[in-house]
Amino acid sequence: MGQLPDLDAFDRGQIVGARCMGHSISEIVRQLGFPRSTVSRVYQEYMDGGQKTSGRVSCRGQLALTVGGERRSRQIVRRQ
Repeated sequence: MGQLPDLDAFDRGQIVGARCMGHSISEIVRQLGFPRSTVSRVYQEYMDGGQKTSGRVSCRGQLALTVGGERRSRQIVRRQ
């Protein structure tokens, strides 16, 4: 199953606004067409203190150079 693009701030605002107005999650799903899990997750993130980063963002630390990569970097620096 393919992943959908992340919601923008407007879509998140629609979900949170509708939920704060007292609409049920089922009503929001029918009206806006977002998956039920997305609506629940967005509202839960809002209640927990705001928007969290996407799970798709790769949050790796700085990658270490291999021995060959370090050697190549030195060659480039020397040439310049």
